Amino acid sequence: MNILEFGKIMTEEVKDALGNAVDVEFKEITKNNGIVNHALIIRKQAENVAPTIYIDDLYDKFKDGKVIMSIVNEIVELYNQYAPGESVDVSFFTDFSKVAGLLAFKVINFYKNEEILRDIPHKRFADLALVPFCLVHDERLGRGIITIKNEHLKEWEVSFDELWENVYENAPKILPLTFGNMAEYVPALKEMPLDGVLPEMFVFSNSSKINGAGVFLYPGVMEATSKALQSSLIVIPSSVHEVIVIPSEKMAVDPGYLYKMVKEVNCTVVEDGEVLSDNVYFYDKNTGKMGVLQEEMAI
Repeated sequence: MNILEFGKIMTEEVKDALGNAVDVEFKEITKNNGIVNHALIIRKQAENVAPTIYIDDLYDKFKDGKVIMSIVNEIVELYNQYAPGESVDVSFFTDFSKVAGLLAFKVINFYKNEEILRDIPHKRFADLALVPFCLVHDERLGRGIITIKNEHLKEWEVSFDELWENVYENAPKILPLTFGNMAEYVPALKEMPLDGVLPEMFVFSNSSKINGAGVFLYPGVMEATSKALQSSLIVIPSSVHEVIVIPSEKMAVDPGYLYKMVKEVNCTVVEDGEVLSDNVYFYDKNTGKMGVLQEEMAI
């Protein structure tokens, strides 16, 4: 039995278990970097919020011998735990003046996500795409995001430039930059002999620590950091959640080493859906410009 057949069976069994008050839909969901997950979307009739329960791990349990009805019971328990009690009011989303102050962005790899980006009014930086979203908060369900689509701009009668003017203005306010020394984030680094190799590494993210790699593209961030450290900067994409910033004038390795390190980490440590890029970026303190660091470039 493959995952699609398993999903269809789960759909019917969960529907039977929960009764006619809910609709159950099996769906393939394309996530970041083209990763395809499989999920059941369970919606109470007349409600606009539906828990999404991913079943890929449950399929692995089935292949390992777990019986169907035990998996069904697990899904029902998850649904009962997270099912909303009532609809969530998202009427504000029809009014751009109410949305504008809740806008921010995340960064993803452009080339690995070209298909989904066709429907999104994104911006480009090198091999990255800046994806705008609206940050929403519900007292019962917590924080979530709504990705801005081209269709939303048409409904709001808002231009691409007007959207991004508000995104850049509000992102640093609602998801401000946070940073710390690398050793604070990864305590094991304190025991590693990195002096003279990768000194003064700083981790940049946003206040939620989720999808925070884009903070290095906040207006003025690289300029202010460069002035504070009195150096040009190297930006290493750790994942979609954070980047590592290093003063280039204290580097003791060549760019080729950095590229090798990034590619190795992306292949062995970072989950496929969280890989941002194999590139390394460079901010020049003299020109104020930032771009891809060339592997043969002298730092």
